[in-house]
Amino acid sequence: MKKLVSMRYLPLQIIVLAFIFSFVATSLAYSSESKQAKKILIIHSDVPEMSYVKLIHKGVFDFFASDKGADVEYFIEYMEAGRYRTHEYETKLREMYSLKYSSNRPDLIITVSYQALKFITAYGRELFPGVPVVFTAIIDHELDALAIDNDLITGIYTEMGFGKLFETMQRLQPDLERIVVITGSSPYDIFWRKKNS
Repeated sequence: MKKLVSMRYLPLQIIVLAFIFSFVATSLAYSSESKQAKKILIIHSDVPEMSYVKLIHKGVFDFFASDKGADVEYFIEYMEAGRYRTHEYETKLREMYSLKYSSNRPDLIITVSYQALKFITAYGRELFPGVPVVFTAIIDHELDALAIDNDLITGIYTEMGFGKLFETMQRLQPDLERIVVITGSSPYDIFWRKKNS
């Protein structure tokens, strides 16, 4: 895995992604003499209704649109990993991606969130040999859990924690006595509840 950049705020992440994309776009532009459109596959862990999905798309689309010489064709996949967490489902996804992209190979893959990067870490070399991967929307502890040993994978991760947020709230509201945090019951919510208790 290539150099990682830690970012705490989304606007800075978008700037760093733009920087990473600029290198990738340059290599895409000069990788082939043909004028065929470059294919970018965006794999989301979640569903299209997630609020950050539109922000990610806007950032990617705007970046490549700013390069007037770039002819880009986008392919977008939603793994729905929050809804389907079985090995059988993952196997079917692998088969489907193999069928869809074996004769329509992307030039670049962008993974959004943990499950998408985990999937590419496990099956990327098999499904997309030699294709570079840029990841985003990954939290530092999630990245640490993956054994990425592929120099074609790079991206940015976020260091998360609520300590500084709570400190700022108390500084702005010195009389604050109690903070109520509402969470869910997913493994993700349970992790954050334990980490910040």
